[in-house]
Amino acid sequence: MRLFRECPYVASIACALLASAAALAQSSQPVSIQVGPADQSAAYTSPSFALRIHGPAGAPAQALSIDALGGNSLPAAEPMDIPGVPEPGYYPGDLSNPNHGPVVTQTLSHAVYINMLPSHWGAPGTYLKDLGESTFIHLVDQYVGSSDSSRYTPGVALQITNFPINNNTLTTTDLVAILHAVAAFAGHGYGHVYHIFTPEGVEYCFNATTCYSPDDPKTFVFCAFHSSLTFKDSVGHVVFTFEPFQDVPGCRTAPGSVNGPLIDSTDDTLSHEMFETITDPDGNAWWVHNNVSLFGDEIGDLCSRFGVVDGKPYFVNPVVTIGDHQYNIAGEYSNAFHACAYRPLNVDH
Repeated sequence: MRLFRECPYVASIACALLASAAALAQSSQPVSIQVGPADQSAAYTSPSFALRIHGPAGAPAQALSIDALGGNSLPAAEPMDIPGVPEPGYYPGDLSNPNHGPVVTQTLSHAVYINMLPSHWGAPGTYLKDLGESTFIHLVDQYVGSSDSSRYTPGVALQITNFPINNNTLTTTDLVAILHAVAAFAGHGYGHVYHIFTPEGVEYCFNATTCYSPDDPKTFVFCAFHSSLTFKDSVGHVVFTFEPFQDVPGCRTAPGSVNGPLIDSTDDTLSHEMFETITDPDGNAWWVHNNVSLFGDEIGDLCSRFGVVDGKPYFVNPVVTIGDHQYNIAGEYSNAFHACAYRPLNVDH
């Protein structure tokens, strides 16, 4: 889930910012597909889905239940590359999977762009490629039981064209129809994760008071979420993240980020949701069970931190190298370190 996050930010000079942004060349053009009557029909007959949200920076920590599942986001320990707590102590946020819920051991990540080209969101495809090739992604090895390389790679980029969004608000029926269309085209099951990107200005609500609505603080509860659902037809199980436009107050990274607010805000949230999808695709795997205040937090939530700049809350993260580029990205929680980190305990990748 994605509420608001934090970590120290580093200002960069204008020329470095422009050079870095230029280096993040756009991925190849996405494949254009349409949402048809069969997808709309499947949306009306599909079961509801449980989800975990990630909320805005500076928002009060809270648990939110949508259907059967909820989550919250709290400040975490400083990012660390060495064990944070000597034996026999441990940081109380350690993750566990007592019910042995499924995890994603390998998958293709499909970026799905609604009505706009990838550049509208920066360069999400570039980050997915960098993440899949990085040491960073191997933080999940301790949870999924595999350490092979090249397990999390970009799939086909898809563009939903001419999709009607009434009153600039995407409905749950709309979202489920889109998921049916893309999964019918590119594949289903844990071997495919769909990242749904909505355009700037488009809102989404679970109910009247629980929305991505940056222009309405009363209902602005989340920045992004991940979930899964199972269709009744041959499409079956679909795993996905939902990524509204992140370069808005409450969801964006702090000023001075290395690639600028559009790219780093998008990729920071995408990274957060991807890690949580791998370790907890259905909401019943790796999260905090043994701490009341952190109950329900996932691998990204424990490291999701925010700071205040000029009186406004932002997600603030250090500049780190992921794959071939630098980003302002939050760390992810490691049971091995009992803290947030950017590499596994034993680096052999």
